[in-house]
Amino acid sequence: MTVPVQGMTVGEIFERAVRLVGKTITRNLIISVVVLLPGAAMLGLSMYAVAHQVAVWIAEGPAMAPQDFMQDVFLRLLPALLLFAGGLLVLMVSALLAQGAMMVVVASEVEERPVTWGEAIRTVAGIRWARIIGMWLLQTAALGSILLVPYALFFI
Repeated sequence: MTVPVQGMTVGEIFERAVRLVGKTITRNLIISVVVLLPGAAMLGLSMYAVAHQVAVWIAEGPAMAPQDFMQDVFLRLLPALLLFAGGLLVLMVSALLAQGAMMVVVASEVEERPVTWGEAIRTVAGIRWARIIGMWLLQTAALGSILLVPYALFFI
């Protein structure tokens, strides 16, 4: 079902946007908590692990001769840094999933066929990830151009 497009004033646009946010806020918050919380917790714990390893290394001092200094740092921090990289990857993938699910919730509300938060997550999980990554790249490019073009024009 397509929603008929009609001319609107700026006030009508804002009114519909605020109404749409009010209708979808609960489902979007649930999606945020369910999808993003595990990745954020993993990233937080991995950041703690890195900071702890650095603190232990500083407290104990280098265990090897000065010529092996970088090897000592690398070997002590490698497990924590790998955990951090994994946490970052999990958070990035979950952020893409959450963003896609929120878009499904809002789009279905605009089309006047609301879906639950679980249906939105299942819908996005069934979409090819290339589409979701492409959507993210387009949004990043649009936002980047909004921020960078005035900056570049000012300094050129």
